[in-house]
Amino acid sequence: MGKLKRENNARGEESFSFSALQFNLLAEQHLKREYRDFVTFLIRELDIPDEARILHIGCRTGQLSLELARRMPEINLLAVDEDAEMIRLAQENQRSSGVENVQFQHLTFQQFSNFESDLFDVVISFQLLHFVDDPVFLLNQIWRTVKKEGKFAIEDYRRDLQMLGKIGIWFAATTMNREIRQYWKQQFRTSYSLREVVNLLMRTNLKDWKIRTTLLDYLIYYDGKEE
Repeated sequence: MGKLKRENNARGEESFSFSALQFNLLAEQHLKREYRDFVTFLIRELDIPDEARILHIGCRTGQLSLELARRMPEINLLAVDEDAEMIRLAQENQRSSGVENVQFQHLTFQQFSNFESDLFDVVISFQLLHFVDDPVFLLNQIWRTVKKEGKFAIEDYRRDLQMLGKIGIWFAATTMNREIRQYWKQQFRTSYSLREVVNLLMRTNLKDWKIRTTLLDYLIYYDGKEE
């Protein structure tokens, strides 16, 4: 069974093993609204072209990718993940969804360097950055592979929660089973604070990025528009 094995994640905290099947359940039961909100941002505010070539890094079991591909049937979406079991489940989810304009592929982060430069119109990731051992490398690869006139969007949880955010987590966690609740809360403990995110971005090649925050997360993006 495939595992989410990034045991020593970006925050240096050892994490428990969480299977691909468990993540698939988490996505189906608790993350659909977050996926819809992110896709809505991509369509309405990032203004993705109708026939864009898109790379989704860290697609997990595919629900977000399928939501984007369903709502934008003309795009060409390549969705990748390091975990082969995640990709297998993503392909199963695709077959049951009837969505065809997305390709799921098993690919390690280091293999991103094999992609040509200026290859994608849009590059996205969601709730991934805090898992990555070398986030500077990953962010630089995003910048290298996106076209000069292209766009990117990177969303993840934030550790520096205010009181309302902590209350929101507590209420949401009451609807989860014990293992899913433990995993979900850990994502906040091991994520970056806003200050850490900005310091991280300053070490990369990314230019003209923007950042916005909500109670629970932050969103780094480049919309191709000059200030």
